[in-house]
Amino acid sequence: MKLGPILRAHGFSPKKRYGQHFLVEDRILAAIVQAAAIRPGDRVLEIGPGAGTLTRALAEAGARVHAVEIDRTIEPVLREVMGDLPYEITWGDALRVPLPSADKVVANLPYEITAPLLERLLTQPFQQLVLMVQREVAERMLAQPGTRSYGAFTLFVRYHARAELALAVPRGAFLPPPLVASAVVRLTPESRPYPREAFLEVVRLAFRQRRKTIANALGRHPALEVAGVDGSRRAETLSLDEFGALALAWTFVD
Repeated sequence: MKLGPILRAHGFSPKKRYGQHFLVEDRILAAIVQAAAIRPGDRVLEIGPGAGTLTRALAEAGARVHAVEIDRTIEPVLREVMGDLPYEITWGDALRVPLPSADKVVANLPYEITAPLLERLLTQPFQQLVLMVQREVAERMLAQPGTRSYGAFTLFVRYHARAELALAVPRGAFLPPPLVASAVVRLTPESRPYPREAFLEVVRLAFRQRRKTIANALGRHPALEVAGVDGSRRAETLSLDEFGALALAWTFVD
C-alpha cells in the first residue's frame, strides 16, 4: 500500500508537534510483527498508530489491536488504510487516558514523550513491549556499566524489564524521514528482589551528579558498607544488582 497518495487524497500533512513519522517499509513492518511474536488472538495495545501502517500489519497477523491516538484529524486516513480489518481506538493522550488491557504493547512511540510513556507502560501488567524508539534512547536502554550511555534511565528500564535490540531502522523507512536513526527494542517484564522505591531513590541520588564518587553522592550513607559497595567508585560503574543491594541496605539501615 502506498501511503503518500492516501495522505494527499485526504489533504493530510504529518504534524511536527506530534512527531508524526509513518512507517512505510513493508520489510520493517513485518520484522516488528515477527519481533513481537504476534499470534492470532493476541491482544495488542498500539500507542500512536498515526496513519495505521503498523496497525494494519498487526491486524493482518491476527492481533486484536486497540490503539490510542491523540490526533483525531488523521481518522479518515486510518480508516482507509485499515479497510475492513478490525481494530479499536481510543482518541486521546496516551499519557493521560486509561490504557486498555492487553497482552503486548507494539508501538512506534512518539519520540518527544518516550521517557514518560515508558514510565507509564513499564508499570502496567503487559507480557511484552516491542517499541520503536530513537536510536540514542535504545542505546541508553541497552547500555552496560562503565559506558557513557549508562545512567538512571538505563537502570529504570532494566529494573522493570529485560531489554533486547530487535532491529535497527533506517530513516528511509518513514514518511517523512525523521532527522534521527531509530531502533526497535523488545522489553520483557521481570520482577526484582529489591524494593522499587528505594532502588529508584538510590539511583536518582547516585546519578544526580555523576562525576562524584558514590560515597559523596549518597552522603556516605552506611548502606554502602552494608551492601559491600566501594564508596570510591562512581555510579556509572555499578551494576543493576549492586544498586539492588544498595536499595536493600538503604531500606534496612535508613
